[in-house]
Amino acid sequence: MPWFRLKIYLSVFIAGIFVFPLKTCAGVIQGRVVNGSKDSSAVSGLLVELLRFDPARRMPEAVEEHPALQNGRFMFTVSRRDTTIRYYASSEYQGVRYFTQPLLSEDENVLVVYDSTHSADSLHTVMHHLIIDQGRDALFMRENRIIRNPLDYTVVNAFPETPAGMATFIYPLPVSSFNFTPSENSDAKMVALNNRVYDMGIFLPGTRQISYSYFVPWNGNDKTLVLKPGLPTRTYEVFINNPDIKVTSEQLQFMGPFNIRGIPYLRFKAQHLERDGRIVLQLHIPHQGLSNTIIILLFGGILIVTYLVSIIKSPDGPSEHPDLKKLKSEKQKLLHALSRLDPDSDRFKQRFRRLENIEIMHQNLQHKT
Repeated sequence: MPWFRLKIYLSVFIAGIFVFPLKTCAGVIQGRVVNGSKDSSAVSGLLVELLRFDPARRMPEAVEEHPALQNGRFMFTVSRRDTTIRYYASSEYQGVRYFTQPLLSEDENVLVVYDSTHSADSLHTVMHHLIIDQGRDALFMRENRIIRNPLDYTVVNAFPETPAGMATFIYPLPVSSFNFTPSENSDAKMVALNNRVYDMGIFLPGTRQISYSYFVPWNGNDKTLVLKPGLPTRTYEVFINNPDIKVTSEQLQFMGPFNIRGIPYLRFKAQHLERDGRIVLQLHIPHQGLSNTIIILLFGGILIVTYLVSIIKSPDGPSEHPDLKKLKSEKQKLLHALSRLDPDSDRFKQRFRRLENIEIMHQNLQHKT
């Protein structure tokens, strides 16, 4: 190969090393700011900030900021294009900070902002789930709400003065609740004080999930819970993990058993609750008396004691009345039959009542003899 051709190839190769990466690593990101409360009309003059997110740093970094142009347009030049780096546009509007989805250089990016309102009257709950797990000394309560804002406005600071500061909404808690813990799935900053949860977040148009848990004292037998949804609620469902708990509520309808992640629960449901409505839930576990097996053993012990007493009373040994022998034989047969029957069956209950009657007759005859 002639030397001058080799020099040309080397020059092209070296130029490609430096020129082509500059073209692929440089890019322009552009978009528009629109007001979702006013038919997506352009918002001009709003300060738009470019944020750079590097997964290695875990926190976004402000790169630069420019005011939106007359038609709401904004544009940023990115010096380096790394596939692991994500860029976002952000702006504060009427006290709320808004963000875009990850920006794309090839597409038209849109930063949507909304007018703000300080009224929470439009909010309502689409679905409210309360899951109750019975423990030894407390009931573990988990609440999960899907709340909808049907307006084209952002709800913020509807309660400007609360013990926790400015709050967008307040959720009631049962009396004596403790150990309040917001769920990791919830997208709200919440503070619990005096049986109330103060939501410090915002409600954008659309739906939002609110989840948290807490404990309520439990004495092992009885508990009355007064549940207040706090919002108009389309569907309110309660799940209880102990099938032995007797549940009484005028507002809830029993819907049968229900499995949650393989765990059986009792399911109860109410619909179309008012904002100031409430659900009174009474929980009761019946006192567990002596088991049927223990009762049978007790009756057997009574028979043995009665027999020994009769021997002690008679110096010549037992001298039983023919009817006593018959009753004793029947009692032995009944005891044997009871030990083989299901304690919850009707046959067991019938034979057990017969055994009680025979025992009374037996004692009467012994008393006569």
